Amino acid sequence: MALGRRLFVSRHWLLGTVPASNVEFYRAIFSGSLCILVALLVPETYGALLLKHRAQALSKQSQAFYVSKLDKDEQQITLGAKLKVAFSRPWLMLLHEPIVLILTIYTALLYGTVSMHPLLLWRLC
Repeated sequence: MALGRRLFVSRHWLLGTVPASNVEFYRAIFSGSLCILVALLVPETYGALLLKHRAQALSKQSQAFYVSKLDKDEQQITLGAKLKVAFSRPWLMLLHEPIVLILTIYTALLYGTVSMHPLLLWRLC
């Protein structure tokens, strides 16, 4: 009977807020709009990509064909090699960097505690 009354999910359930306080709702809207603005307005700073764009612009201006180091390296690397690096790099950091290991264990304990909390309350009630 109680489930039949609320068939919709409001923003309060999605954002974890109580209906009396809309602070989290406005904070989420502000954070999302700020992320979009930063993504659109902050210029690119990755050096290899800047050189790639410069090589493309020089190729359009002159008759010569310019190739950046990023383009040259991308042609030689296979998808398997990229996936191998992408999946092995986090494990290497976890095993070789003590601070990463400590923070990972700490975060796992926190997430485990927070996720077990509703289950413990359910058994107590």
